[in-house]
Amino acid sequence: YVFDVGPISKEENDRVRAALSGNPPLLDYFRKAGFEIAYTENSWQGSHCGAAVDICIRDGFTERVVWKLAQITIFAPLVSSAMPHPFNTISLSHLESLPAHLSTDRIADVPRLLISHVILPHPPLMLDAECNRFNTATRRVFETSDEEIAALGRGFYVEQLKCTNDKTLDAIDEILANRPDTIFMITGDHGPASIRPLVNGEGVWTQTGLRERMQILSAYRLPGCDVDLYPTITPVNGARSITDCATDSKLDLIEDRSFWAPPVGRGEVTTLKSQMATSLP
Repeated sequence: YVFDVGPISKEENDRVRAALSGNPPLLDYFRKAGFEIAYTENSWQGSHCGAAVDICIRDGFTERVVWKLAQITIFAPLVSSAMPHPFNTISLSHLESLPAHLSTDRIADVPRLLISHVILPHPPLMLDAECNRFNTATRRVFETSDEEIAALGRGFYVEQLKCTNDKTLDAIDEILANRPDTIFMITGDHGPASIRPLVNGEGVWTQTGLRERMQILSAYRLPGCDVDLYPTITPVNGARSITDCATDSKLDLIEDRSFWAPPVGRGEVTTLKSQMATSLP
């Protein structure tokens, strides 16, 4: 995903923003198949409920508003040190409440497509492996040129990843206990990026950093469907696979590519570049 990009056309930019607000083009196939669209908002302004969503689920709305307002006051440092960051608390709540969201009141007796962008694992890395919260200064730092602090950050990331894995598996087990025919697509939108171009110099990506950023873990459950899931499948084709499975569509797969853009300044990028999934080092 890319926001506020320079050379990309307004049409393309609008498509990106629409997809992040619960309105990707593939929704048309689900609508035609009679699905109801539910979307869970999170604490990142980029993924709020859009016009195509039937049911908007706003976990932690009050907490998000309080945090945002506090950041523009003189009390911002105090709030930041005393209050858990909504990225962590609301995202953890999303994971824990996913089974309930699949069962909340429906507009009609129809199948539901639930889209949930859970921002975990993600800085600030305040959740340990058991999902306990630690609001310390070192856990709030992830982008740094200090290798010692960076090493700590990578360790904190692994802890939060373990917490996320456990909560995800708990949610899946609970959902399957009540709805054994549920289709799942679980995927990351990008890698952790503990080695950032801003640390190495603007626009400078090392091969290690590029690989870490682009390689993600995806998991699928497609009961009763004959779908070819191959090791290098990217989310764009994974989404086509679950659409085919859920709606009896026959969508063609497209080329698996990862896109990235060297930053020029805050909110601006240079021309988008792409790299084949099979060519990652």
